[in-house]
Amino acid sequence: MLEETIKYSIYRHINKFGYDEKRLSDSFKDIVNNKNKFDNIVGDVLSDLKQFNNIVESLPRICPIIDVLNYDFNNEKDWDFFHLQEVNYKIDKFNEKYFNLKYDEEHYDGPPIMQHPEIYKYSVWVIADFGEKDNKYYDDFIIHNNRSKKLIPQDMREKLEKENDEFLRSRLLICDIREQYFLENYFLYGYTKRLSRDEFICRFNKGLYEYVNNKIQLVKTQGRPAKSSKWQEVLDEILDWFVEKNINYKDVKPLLEMKISQGDPKKPNKPKGKGGRPRDPKLEEKKQNLRKEYYKLTKEEGYKSSEAIKTLSKIYGWTKSTIETYLK
Repeated sequence: MLEETIKYSIYRHINKFGYDEKRLSDSFKDIVNNKNKFDNIVGDVLSDLKQFNNIVESLPRICPIIDVLNYDFNNEKDWDFFHLQEVNYKIDKFNEKYFNLKYDEEHYDGPPIMQHPEIYKYSVWVIADFGEKDNKYYDDFIIHNNRSKKLIPQDMREKLEKENDEFLRSRLLICDIREQYFLENYFLYGYTKRLSRDEFICRFNKGLYEYVNNKIQLVKTQGRPAKSSKWQEVLDEILDWFVEKNINYKDVKPLLEMKISQGDPKKPNKPKGKGGRPRDPKLEEKKQNLRKEYYKLTKEEGYKSSEAIKTLSKIYGWTKSTIETYLK
């Protein structure tokens, strides 16, 4: 198993069950039998979870949060039973309708593909004005819908538009990314148990300020005025939140560690992971092979496009929509 895949599995395990060294070791002892290597991987995952940069970069749009849904529940049992179970039920229904592909046992004996993952206990559900503009997750849905239209004849587009609209509305019922987002992070979740709602929000937004202000400093190292950068507008939005609350941001302590870039324009800082699924290092190679096999099936073996995509989804374990995207 690739190290990045192991890291992601450990990341999910900690956010589901918490950080228990023995349970973690028992769960992965058959996968990583070298203790030193395992300890190093776990150390990397814990370090990533504690880096506020990764949390910021996973948000739909960087802007001040205005509320945290966790505080609406009296205890962990209520949070788990009245919220997470309800949300995960919606996810199950959503996956069953859109992504639970039926496979022929002769060709595939693994679990069904689930496009939307289960949301785990150690999550922080933040509320903010993410909106539709510059919202990277919402934009992805819209871009995919628009690209899909080019794949089919004009007379079928109306049906596709209706299906895409239904898909988007169903997805937003799980979590409307224009106004809320869940951050799976064991350490961030812990702060909701130790801080009041107001203090958590205030310190979270101070972390946002530090992240964006660091970007502003990088802009200045390039010899550009800060006002010419998109980051200045983001910074102003965050500072305005503190003004509206009559809080001096300089007196506020951030929540988690912030990895500060050194600002060397000759050596750009490579951002760390964005809090979601780690990128497959062989993804581009797989895409190239996918396109070659699709061409062979449709041009040389006479498969219809839909049949070829269905066959390739069984081989690669990707959903139909993912394969269509990679074929573009």
